[in-house]
Parts: sequence; C-alpha cells; structure tokens
Amino acid sequence: MNRLVLQIAIGGGIMLVVLVVSLMLAMGTLTHGSKTGGHTMVTSPDAPGGVLKAHVYDPPRELADLALTDQDGNPFHLGETGGKVRVIYIGYTNCPDVCPMTMVNWKTVKKTLGPLADQVSFVMVTADPDHDTPDVMKTFVEAFDQSFIGLSGSKAELTPVWDQFGARISRQELPDSAAGYSVTHPSSMFVLAKDGRLTLKIPYGRTPAEITEDLRGLLQ
Repeated sequence: MNRLVLQIAIGGGIMLVVLVVSLMLAMGTLTHGSKTGGHTMVTSPDAPGGVLKAHVYDPPRELADLALTDQDGNPFHLGETGGKVRVIYIGYTNCPDVCPMTMVNWKTVKKTLGPLADQVSFVMVTADPDHDTPDVMKTFVEAFDQSFIGLSGSKAELTPVWDQFGARISRQELPDSAAGYSVTHPSSMFVLAKDGRLTLKIPYGRTPAEITEDLRGLLQ
C-alpha cells in the first residue's frame, strides 16, 4: 500500500489530507460509479512511442454548449477550449482519496509536459453542488496549481453536464466520516481535443507518465 501525505492551505489553516492509495486503487478497480454512457470505446495503438493507455471515443463526441461557473464567478463553457486540449475530472472537494490524488497527478503531468502544458487546461467539475461553491472550488484546485480550473453550479446546471460524460452522481450519508457523507462519482478523467470534441477517457490508476503520453498524442 502506497501512502502520500499532502498539506493543503484551506481557509487560513492547514488541512492534512492523507491519501491512501491501495492496490485496488492502483489497479483502477475503484470506479466510483463511472460509466461510458453507451458510447463505443476502443483502444488505439497510434500513440507516440507505444500503445495509447486511454480509451478512445470513436468517433469523437460533440458536447452540448453548457455553461457552469468557474472559481472566480465567471461563466465557463466546457466545450469552448480556445484551441487547447482540455482534461476534465468530475469530483468533489471533500473527497478523501481519489480526487486529491487526481490533482496531484495533474500537477505532475503539467510539469512533465513542459512547454506543451501551455496547450492544456485542467478542469475539475464538482459532483457536490450543495457544498462546492466557487470559493470552495478556488481554494481546493488552486492549492494544487494556480492554473487549475474549478467549476460549480446548481444541481440543475450540473446534471446535464454529468450526463454528457455518463456520470452517475449520488450522495450517501456517512455520519462517522470526516465530511459526514460521500459522493459517488467517476474516477476516470475525460479529455477534449483542441476542437472541443470528447476524445479520450483515461481510467483511474494510469500513471502520470502514461497520462502525459496520452496527451502528447493530441498535442502533435
């Protein structure tokens, strides 16, 4: 069992997040309700330097023009990529393990990409609209990297966004946990190509090096 301890400045204090990545997580078996939404998924051998580790949407999927609110309170359209590759993750700030681990991986991926990172945006969409306001999202995502984007909205605004990614979101009360509840959400991340179409699904458990290589294939 690998263990990672990360200190994050939250609300003027320090929240100690202990990330326990078990063998099950490392193998990607903790799915948090992830579904493909009925779209064909294939594996592509055309990645630079080897086999693509992600799944490929074939054909790439157009997204509806849906807007949420970013951490600064501004409207944000997921499909308007500005010519960048967009990496999207659906999670929540009170998540004790998979979500902060994904942010840590993103930070590593961004560093590994070097100058190519300027062509990639990293976006977290909340699965917990009751708690994750823009201010909460800002504190969370920017604790990992100032360039990361955190999106929130009402449940009515978020539901069609979740649906586009086949995400089944549900909340369970857990009185004995730190947050008092947990939220079922996808553990995979989704990737939009520069044209804004949904192109890749990267399962949880992929290493930062594997994620980086998958993204390089869209940055050529």
